[in-house]
Amino acid sequence: MGDWTDLVGKVVDNLDILDANVHQPQTTANAVIPNAAGNVSNLRRWNPDYHHLWDTFRTYPREIPLVGGTLVTPNHLKYGVSWRFGGQYNDHGRYIRDAVAWVEVKGIGAAQSFTINADWREPEWEGTEEDPVAKIECYLTVTWEQFWMTEQRWAYHFTMLGDGSGNWVSGS
Repeated sequence: MGDWTDLVGKVVDNLDILDANVHQPQTTANAVIPNAAGNVSNLRRWNPDYHHLWDTFRTYPREIPLVGGTLVTPNHLKYGVSWRFGGQYNDHGRYIRDAVAWVEVKGIGAAQSFTINADWREPEWEGTEEDPVAKIECYLTVTWEQFWMTEQRWAYHFTMLGDGSGNWVSGS
């Protein structure tokens, strides 16, 4: 029975995916698979589509009109996690592959700085030992600095499951 619930695959512990407005994408993906499988290519029935959980952050500062435009650019970021799911090993379980944290920067204003850190937890499982559902969690911490002082810091807790479901909660 333990062949399906002895899980491995987390390859990234902690990384900045946005560091002082410099995008540093997560290039190595996490997985949650049985140790006995060896690697994700030994699992079958992967869902071909990614599942995504995300949120956005926007500010609308007062515009200062200038000839040819404005002085202030609104902050606009989108960030979250994505993963593929559903893989089975010897017709058992539903596992996770290609789990990554990401950020899209659509605009950052002058004298503004953002850092987004991803902290991945150890793989777990839910359900029965006969048919486990893989689970991995990622905590994103967003730090917003304005004029070199921390304006705000908040965190997200993303939970991804091998059946494609998931959720997130935010807090400060």
